[in-house]
Amino acid sequence: MALFCTRNQLALPQKKRRLLSSLLTGMAKNCWYSPEYTYTFAGWTPAIVAATSDTTYTATYTATKNSYTITWQNEDGSLIDQTTIEYGVVPTHAEPTKEATEEYTYTFTGWTPAVVAVTGDATYKATFSSVVNVYTISVSAANGQVIGGGEYQYGATIDLTAIPNEGYVFDQWSDGVTDNPRTITVTGDAEYTALFTSTEGFENIYTSEPVQKVMIDQKVYILRGEKTYTITGQETIVP
Repeated sequence: MALFCTRNQLALPQKKRRLLSSLLTGMAKNCWYSPEYTYTFAGWTPAIVAATSDTTYTATYTATKNSYTITWQNEDGSLIDQTTIEYGVVPTHAEPTKEATEEYTYTFTGWTPAVVAVTGDATYKATFSSVVNVYTISVSAANGQVIGGGEYQYGATIDLTAIPNEGYVFDQWSDGVTDNPRTITVTGDAEYTALFTSTEGFENIYTSEPVQKVMIDQKVYILRGEKTYTITGQETIVP
């Protein structure tokens, strides 16, 4: 509770012979207080002497400006730090950062509640805005083209379609996936290359094996199961 009072004054009757400085000092110390200042009793004016007549003494004080603790918190309530700021000063703090995730990038937007001049202990919490990250899906092919590459937000679901040039058939993607088209979910930058096999000189060969190699004129062809190929020339199954 704040206690405000005027300067203490005390009259000593002429008949009082005792020196009451200790009592007066105790009274004076408990008088002055405000949120802005702390007052320390400095003494009496004039200096107290043995009473010889009615006398008035006035208490004097030294004022010290109060300082308060300002607590700065992250968005989740964890402590950033604490600072000690004088009454009446508007506190400031360096902008905090929030670590980005694969999905979001965060930008500092301010403190809550709004920062105001210090009148007592206070706590401020950082606030952030978020933006969904955008990633690049790169596609390539040596003997054809791929449709579906570009820039997409995190979490987007897209289809990649490999289209071979004339004289080629789709074999697989660079990561070993054989689906065409294939569906991917964007979680970061990525690159996909479509691999194609030449159909030149092929003549009605069907393989039921998961993967089979055929050598024609010193060239090795990869045959994948349950597909029909056409090949001409000497046929040699390569184990």
